[in-house]
Amino acid sequence: MERYVVGRVEEIPPGGRKIVTVAGRSIGIFNVNGAFFALRNRCPHQGGPLCEGALWGMLQARVPGELEYTRAGEILT
Repeated sequence: MERYVVGRVEEIPPGGRKIVTVAGRSIGIFNVNGAFFALRNRCPHQGGPLCEGALWGMLQARVPGELEYTRAGEILT
């Protein structure tokens, strides 16, 4: 497995992102609550720049009528 340096930790604060080019591919680097994740910047459905999309959370209901917003900033659309 190859490794690439894409920047400094301070460049991407929690909740932030940075889009870089690695080996000719556009890659989005995300800081999700202090953990870093990389994702190819290409929507698998329409080919658009996926990593420029909105970051959301998720609504969950343990019982009807009780909604809870969880995973804030972890869902990319």
